[in-house]
Amino acid sequence: MRKNTLVAGLAIAAILMLVGAGAVRCVASNIANGQEEGETPATNQSREDGASNGSGAYDSLTNAVWVAADGSGATCEFKEGMMVEKGSRLEATPLTVISEQSAKGQTVITIEPVKNGATAPQTALIVSGLDGAREVASDAFAISKSYVERAGGGGRFNVYGASKEYLELAGTTEEFLSDAISAYCEKRVPSATAATFDGEVFLDMKSGLCSATFHANDAASTIITVTAKSGALTVAG
Repeated sequence: MRKNTLVAGLAIAAILMLVGAGAVRCVASNIANGQEEGETPATNQSREDGASNGSGAYDSLTNAVWVAADGSGATCEFKEGMMVEKGSRLEATPLTVISEQSAKGQTVITIEPVKNGATAPQTALIVSGLDGAREVASDAFAISKSYVERAGGGGRFNVYGASKEYLELAGTTEEFLSDAISAYCEKRVPSATAATFDGEVFLDMKSGLCSATFHANDAASTIITVTAKSGALTVAG
């Protein structure tokens, strides 16, 4: 009886050794392939901060010129993996495009922006309107709430007669002034391609406001008022 028990025990031990050896070979094979037991193979879907996933809708933003819808003259340039706003200051925001969806005349581009060196919560670029007259809005913007596409594929809106003295009083540049009036006309006077300075400036020394009027070259010769304070421009009709 004892002899039979001993033989059975040796047989079981031999089986366990064979099973154990097989398990070791399996784990070793997995490690050789860069995979430990219990792990699933890594996929090649990781993203680096600032890298676009090739979104067609986002790419279309990079091919246009964008000016602030509020008429402040600020601009936004969309690049691969980054958007750059220029106004009273410069704001560069790295981003990753996550997805895009289009419905009812709007395209929603979900992005993951980077703020202050850290990944911020996902938000969206909401694009509306037809090509050549689109508007893009986003909580990720730092200078203006939304930007409009400048007509003519980036052709500059012309402003005539703005003297050096006026630009100094307004604390602005001819380019910044042109962008501000262009953004206003884009939505309010779409047929205008230029505006001419009337030559008069109103300066409020107490508040620091500097205002001047321009005439657009549309059929109605629309009067445009530009108010400047601390380098920021406000355009109104």
